[in-house]
Amino acid sequence: MLLSLVEAKIHLLKLIYEIVI
Repeated sequence: MLLSLVEAKIHLLKLIYEIVI
């Protein structure tokens, strides 16, 4: 469960990075 949460957070961070850059 923790691993999936971390993966989801990384996915969100990547999306935010793509929007910012």
